[in-house]
Amino acid sequence: MTTTPVDTGAAKIASAAPQLTLFVALVGALAGVLIAVLTEVVSRSQIGGEGWSLRGNGALVLPLAMTPAILAGGWAGLARWSARDRRWGVTALAAGGAALIAAGLIAFGPVIVVAALGEDALSGGSGALTALALTFLLPLGLAFADGLVLSFAFAKLRRYGVLLSIALLVTSAALIMAVPGLFFVFGPLVLVPLLVSLPLVVSGAPARGTPVSRPLLDGRWLAGICTVYTLATGAGIYAAQQIQAV
Repeated sequence: MTTTPVDTGAAKIASAAPQLTLFVALVGALAGVLIAVLTEVVSRSQIGGEGWSLRGNGALVLPLAMTPAILAGGWAGLARWSARDRRWGVTALAAGGAALIAAGLIAFGPVIVVAALGEDALSGGSGALTALALTFLLPLGLAFADGLVLSFAFAKLRRYGVLLSIALLVTSAALIMAVPGLFFVFGPLVLVPLLVSLPLVVSGAPARGTPVSRPLLDGRWLAGICTVYTLATGAGIYAAQQIQAV
């Protein structure tokens, strides 16, 4: 009589599922609180320059840039940890940094455009196409390229991941054409972290040259815990904002 070998690592994770979920939720909530606190502190500062300021509502660029970094880094880190990749922490930092740069370009895009091309570029005048490329297309293209490069470097880039990223990039471009104004919120908070982390999330095996092992978490488990992390981050931001408003 033959017996099926037990994956002890997966068994331990399954038995510790509630504790793991709580821990991930706590990390996400703390990250959200940190974003809200930094935003409040910066909004009361005098940080600014010619034609721009982070005082008051200007500080909203911080959550628009930091939240994608927290999400992309968290999703990528959870996916690589699930795949038993010892470099999951480095991968998370790399994905978070890439998302921060791409989302920062969207958040500060209008400031860069005005400084380089003048205010007419934002209202459809001279340099409007360049402004569109700098504000919309460059950040998404950067996030798309970073996602593929990080997956190739830290995981095993799959054709499935490439196709999903291309489909998401095309959808993003269509969104820009349909509702340009919505992109300034939807772009950094949703599209950027997805473009950066998606290839890493769907790449189950570690990079070439490292031992390949079965993931600890299956696809549904991983999707669920990433969702918990995302909701906890949003809850942390909201709760901190409400407390600061009192």
